[in-house]
Amino acid sequence: MLAKRHAGAKLALALLWLVGATWVASWQGQAILLGTLVGAALVLERVTPWKLLKTLVPFALFGVGFLWTHALFGNEAVGGDLYSGVTPFLRTLVFGLTSFLFVRATPPSKLVRCLIDWGLSPRVGFAVSAVYQLLPGLTEDMRSLRLALRLRGGMGFFAREGAVLLGLLALTIRKSARLSVAMAARGLDNTPRSWLVEQRWRLADSLTLAVGIIPLITIFARLL
Repeated sequence: MLAKRHAGAKLALALLWLVGATWVASWQGQAILLGTLVGAALVLERVTPWKLLKTLVPFALFGVGFLWTHALFGNEAVGGDLYSGVTPFLRTLVFGLTSFLFVRATPPSKLVRCLIDWGLSPRVGFAVSAVYQLLPGLTEDMRSLRLALRLRGGMGFFAREGAVLLGLLALTIRKSARLSVAMAARGLDNTPRSWLVEQRWRLADSLTLAVGIIPLITIFARLL
């Protein structure tokens, strides 16, 4: 459901949630935000509970550091028991789940297109989108290079890794040359241009943004 909404609405909503979670100082408020995000993931994005749990595990492990920091090195200002670390622990989960939902519901191409509509140079937008798509391929390229060098044999560890780095550099330069040709062919500059598919801000996008900030408004109203 969230994938159908305008990328700008989702970007604004994600930023508001991140800023709001930063300012909420009570663990109750963080728990409300986290519960809302979990509900959105399960109901709107239809994420399975198991996948949601796996997504939260890395952020939970990072948040455990806040628990132990408060328990072992706390002072009068931040508290010196395990309970005082619950708020930053929950805040870490809120940050992680907010980022996960935004990335899951927002294709990179639509996000870049939204930023271009808001004034980003098409040349910069195309370059960022291309780099984002090329980065995952570097892992496969590195694996192939290591396998080829291992089959050749006769090289030490440092020599082999140096050869892998040189190979990756050569492949990256070759791909960059192709990207520059593609950018030139597309005529990417700062002149006005038309688009095959138009992204328009609709009433549903405004409603999504309004509904999404209700939990934040509720929590801040209680704090004030």
